[in-house]
Amino acid sequence: MDILRASDGASNEWVRLTWADVMVGDVVRVMTREYFPADLLLLRASDPPGQCWVNTKPLDGESDTKMRLAPKLSASLLGDDCSPAALRTLLRGSVRVEEPNDKVNDFTGQLCIDGKERLLVSEDNMLLRGCQLRNTEWVVGLVLACGTESKINFKGGKGADKAKSGTTMVMVNQNIIGVVLCLLLVCAISSSLGIAWQGAYDAGEPWYLDPEAAVGGKEALGVSAGKWFQAWGTYFLLLYQFIPVSLYVSMNMIWTISRYFMQRDLEMYDGAQDEPCRVRSMGLIDELGQISHIFSDKTGTLTSNHMEFRRVVIDGMTYGVGDTAISRSVRENAGGGPVAPLALSTAKPPGWASLRPCSSTFVSFEEGKGAPSLFDALQEAGAAGAMRRELMVAMAVNHSVLLETVNSRLELSASSPDEQAFVAAAEHFGYEFSARDADANTVTLTDKRNGVTHVVKLLEVFPYESSRKRMSIIVELPPALLADVGGGCPYRLYCKGADSVLLDLLAPGSAGTDDASMEKLNDLLYEWADIALRTLVWGRRELTNYDDWHALYEMACQDPSEVRKHKTGQPSRIGELQAEAEAMLTLQGATAIEDKLQDGVPEVLADLRASGIKVWMLTGDKVGTAKNIATACNILPPDARVTELTDE
Repeated sequence: MDILRASDGASNEWVRLTWADVMVGDVVRVMTREYFPADLLLLRASDPPGQCWVNTKPLDGESDTKMRLAPKLSASLLGDDCSPAALRTLLRGSVRVEEPNDKVNDFTGQLCIDGKERLLVSEDNMLLRGCQLRNTEWVVGLVLACGTESKINFKGGKGADKAKSGTTMVMVNQNIIGVVLCLLLVCAISSSLGIAWQGAYDAGEPWYLDPEAAVGGKEALGVSAGKWFQAWGTYFLLLYQFIPVSLYVSMNMIWTISRYFMQRDLEMYDGAQDEPCRVRSMGLIDELGQISHIFSDKTGTLTSNHMEFRRVVIDGMTYGVGDTAISRSVRENAGGGPVAPLALSTAKPPGWASLRPCSSTFVSFEEGKGAPSLFDALQEAGAAGAMRRELMVAMAVNHSVLLETVNSRLELSASSPDEQAFVAAAEHFGYEFSARDADANTVTLTDKRNGVTHVVKLLEVFPYESSRKRMSIIVELPPALLADVGGGCPYRLYCKGADSVLLDLLAPGSAGTDDASMEKLNDLLYEWADIALRTLVWGRRELTNYDDWHALYEMACQDPSEVRKHKTGQPSRIGELQAEAEAMLTLQGATAIEDKLQDGVPEVLADLRASGIKVWMLTGDKVGTAKNIATACNILPPDARVTELTDE
């Protein structure tokens, strides 16, 4: 880790220092696979200069890499070599930031560079301490917080200093306090009785018959008090072993030995990831034997979190067939016999319907024998073919995927595996995602049918949020691509989201919104959900008034008060303008992808249930999907009596 110190104005060289030397205001250069030593504002990356990828597993436990962006101003001011001299010029500015807090998914600040307009910075521009730099040669960042003020180490709030301890340790600590109090009481009683006995013995008369002779007045009282404390110390030295000090040593020895065997247990070794069991807190080892309930999410825990594109419906026509692993597992658990294999189409796909090695694992699309072919429909002339081609274009641009070279091999890097599946499907159906230029805000697509390259300009992105349940992107299509998808206004909004939200955004009276078509689509989505397919609905809109809308949106995004309200979920002008752009959509279609169960999940959960442990699964899927996955995982055994409490 290299540091360029802001206070050292005479030095224009990088200095190799340790984490303990990092101070607020320093500029830090972090190399690939290194961990960030503090909370940094990303100034520039190696290539592309305006973005990098980080692994945030120490913060949120998620193994997927996430993209971080540098403010356009800082990336443009720094040259290709990112020299210390250029950084010195940038350091003449300042950054206004919020008070330190532990909200790892939220940040608000302003970048103020002399002679330049102030820019808002958000969590997308931050590199937090403990995260790892991935798929990027190097990044340069400005230290905004370090030590206990960094988000991962923030100590604010009630009970923040309490260490994570197991139930056994808490119980032992409480009992030790009781033992100490008991010891003090025993010593006090013993010393009092000893002094009384000794006084009566010295006076020759019992103290209760002649107190004055026994005590000897006030002078003797002081002597007796001194003797009392001396006697108390004597009894304490005699009885202090009553406190089991060695118990802590014994417990830590047991935990250390248990940790040794756990980390070397071959049954707990993950061969696919080449990773053994890791014990990060020895004090919690004894908790394993006291577990009564397990609360788990579904995606990435019970399932493999590797998505495969399976089916799509466009203009009421369904393409793609085949059973899923979860539906087969449900049928086997229910005692159903094997189902006759479905006759698949023997027609050879066109030459352009191929996949690169980096995309091949994300598509498992099969067509039934005698069923309409999507490949043929994509080559049709007229509105029907244009509608199908435009959905593929939407899948090829509405995402945050990057093409990364890892160990001389091209890979699709994304924060969500769903996006990898959609990009791979678009490639399979003719539109290959070839490059992303973060500085120019463009995406390059290759039409594999004719070899033509299209550069699509990305104008605005409304990222996915759990409250919105959708993601939208506004693009400007080049003339050749615009003609390929039916013409019209080049400014297009493409939106993908849950059917519970997106179907309500469709323009009344638009294609596919009549009662019969909507009922058919809803039935199909529930049918897919019943076999544990993840569904999304896609819509589009031509923005003929884009320039007027964008002027208002840009003004709202530069207003700190509106940004703050938008981040906290309050009604804001930003949200209103996003909703305005996403209204009156035209239905493009719906897609279905499969997320298979991890190997061994049903067997492990069956063993847990047999041992008396209750397992709860949390998922945002439809009721039918949740029930089928629970049955496939052995959370719901075949003979279980199911009580369903459902409220839309």
